[in-house]
Amino acid sequence: MAGVNAVPKAAIFTAWLGQWLSGAAGPDDVIDAVSADDDEPPRLVGGPESIVPDGGGLAQLFGALRAARVDRVRLVLPTPGDVSGMPAGAPGTQLAVDAGQAVVAESAGEARALLVPEIIDYGSTSEPGVRTEWHATALAGGRYAPLGAVTASEASRDLKECVLAVGSRLGDGDHRLAEWRQDAADSLRTPDDDLGLPYAGGRSLQLAGMAGRMLQLVESTRDHDQLAPALVPLDRAARRALIAAVSG
Repeated sequence: MAGVNAVPKAAIFTAWLGQWLSGAAGPDDVIDAVSADDDEPPRLVGGPESIVPDGGGLAQLFGALRAARVDRVRLVLPTPGDVSGMPAGAPGTQLAVDAGQAVVAESAGEARALLVPEIIDYGSTSEPGVRTEWHATALAGGRYAPLGAVTASEASRDLKECVLAVGSRLGDGDHRLAEWRQDAADSLRTPDDDLGLPYAGGRSLQLAGMAGRMLQLVESTRDHDQLAPALVPLDRAARRALIAAVSG
């Protein structure tokens, strides 16, 4: 079974699709990067509103994006009650919310496709496996739920300030709070060399790694009555930071 990346799969796909659109990467580069954590090749899920046939390989998606004249891709990280950045009323919205991640493909500022990964665990406890099925839904433009654009430097500053603010607000009620503060501090210092992103160092790589690890920390506290509510601002700041790091 492959390892678990701190950065969500849709973020990796967004970053690499941006490289493909600019001519800096080929389709095989994109596919290799986005499937590095999988045990099987990714496949496409078609349907009445899909831009691709059902059951095909990910390579078929590139022709569909070219045909739709896609010139930009954006990461969205929707959650229940917060679909910022999603095209209003778009088909596939609930699927994106359930996944917590998606890629919006645009042409001349209009949304043309929504790409949502469905990560499927299979096999047994002794021999587990993971594969990804991508839902590629056609969109007909439309307005976006407001997101509020921030630069990578602004997002980095906001995220670091949020980590410090949350840490200072948390009391010392139990050992998990102290553990969380230590984990958060460690996450700010962790190297970002193995995230599967097409960046050779620099601010985007550092920000993506930091944001991804903070999202993992938030997810690990969902069952903690005291921590989970306190981390809502951090969850929001980390999502905004990751979007700023990888969206073109």
